[in-house]
Amino acid sequence: MRRTAVLLTAVLALASCEDENRITTPTPVTTLGPQRASINFTQVGTAQICSSPVKSFRIGVPLLVDENAGVGFYANFARLTLLRGSTVIDVSELGVNEIKAQRGTNHFLGGSFFGFVALFDFNRSDSTSADLLFDFTDDKGNHIEKHLTTISPVVVTPYCAF
Repeated sequence: MRRTAVLLTAVLALASCEDENRITTPTPVTTLGPQRASINFTQVGTAQICSSPVKSFRIGVPLLVDENAGVGFYANFARLTLLRGSTVIDVSELGVNEIKAQRGTNHFLGGSFFGFVALFDFNRSDSTSADLLFDFTDDKGNHIEKHLTTISPVVVTPYCAF
């Protein structure tokens, strides 16, 4: 019995020595970045209603757009819908070409922020509310829509001063 106890002790001692000398490779840790862009836009300053060179009147909305997750994105379009109650009475859209003409590109880097004035031309002026929709696709392929449903303050002026 004593011989068995000594043998068992020796085996356990060897096993513990073996574990101490064993080299283990750490498991790599994968850090995942953000899965989608985090895009916000806000009105910064007073919107203006003025005469339009192509329709009855123009609405200019000064905006700040910022992305704070570090994922780049494409601005696909901006659409301002004028409503009377829940009825759509007029729609104006800035497409990719208008965005590129105004900003030089429609692709923006992650973490970027920029200001610009979105100009929309309309024929109807009897709206009671508006919905400004921005449509984006981030560099990871996610489709993102953002709405601004309150445009305020607004001033009516003969000529937009943007």
